[in-house]
Amino acid sequence: MNIVCTSASLALGGAEKALSGIANYLCEQGHEVCFITQTSPETDRFSLDPRIERTGLNLAENSRSFVSGIAQNLKRIRAMKRELHDRNPDVVLSFGDKQNVLALAASSGLSIPVVVSERTDPRHHRIGRTWNALRKFSYRKAAFVVVQTRSVANWASRIVAPSKIRIIPNCVESSPNCSEIREQAVVGMGRFSEEKGFDLLIDGFAQIADRFPNWRLEIYGEGPLEANLRARAGRAHSRIAFPGVAFQPKQVFESHAVFALPSRYEGFPNALLEAMSAGCAVIAADCPSGPREMIRHRTDGLLIEPNCSCALARGLFELLDDAALRASLSESSRASAARFDPNTIHSKWERTLKEAANQR
Repeated sequence: MNIVCTSASLALGGAEKALSGIANYLCEQGHEVCFITQTSPETDRFSLDPRIERTGLNLAENSRSFVSGIAQNLKRIRAMKRELHDRNPDVVLSFGDKQNVLALAASSGLSIPVVVSERTDPRHHRIGRTWNALRKFSYRKAAFVVVQTRSVANWASRIVAPSKIRIIPNCVESSPNCSEIREQAVVGMGRFSEEKGFDLLIDGFAQIADRFPNWRLEIYGEGPLEANLRARAGRAHSRIAFPGVAFQPKQVFESHAVFALPSRYEGFPNALLEAMSAGCAVIAADCPSGPREMIRHRTDGLLIEPNCSCALARGLFELLDDAALRASLSESSRASAARFDPNTIHSKWERTLKEAANQR
């Protein structure tokens, strides 16, 4: 197939990591792949197979007003339509709510099937009334709408026919280098934004830190709330650190004892999946959506009440206080993560794209 993959950017993020992995797999299978983003390739954080044609539209700047926003998005649609017209792909794969709307608009009149994928929980992730209305209207024109969990599939079924919905989770590579000797550290990792709940993790760790003087909390990432989180940590406890972006997250997870996911909502958290694969003992908020479909409570990890620092504190206390529980969860989480093998997951994407291309 001749395939166009598109997202707003290839900057740091779970969606970008997932789509770059899919694109590389498709290229390895002999398909012709082009990757298009609104941003310049200079901002890329993920590597693509050199055989993949990389195109940046350089149209990612923020709009200053509602009117300028409309003009900017029309400009993006025209630029994308030119690319699709010239390339005439068999199918387009788009990631991300707003980018999906733009890709569907750009394909209008070209008879090119578009597969769109929601990468978070649209029931909680707000994109504004206008974008939400455009999404509901445009998704009906998609060949397939791909989601990551059953709960989000239920949301999608109110917009498109169930036959158009596919559930494909994220994937993770196995970690063969797990050490039985791990640093006494709780790790958090992700974008520093409200939905990730790192304020809850800071407060939860601070509540139990004095009972475990040899343990520390490390929060990896970057984002708009970094200054606020650092200030909060400075007030909460001295053993909370911000090491920056983890460009090799697997190495962090392979050497640390506990991973915590305090999110208020998720899509299908890559960091949790990677931590499980690396043998961390994991604790996650039972938030919508993702963790409950990845973790069996007290078998693969601990699920705790979401949006509650006290629940995090109780769960962390139990993990830090019980080495046998950590070891048991570590072993089980690695075995559980094997369900999300890259070849298995990527082949589902390939089959979905072939099915969409056949609709042309």
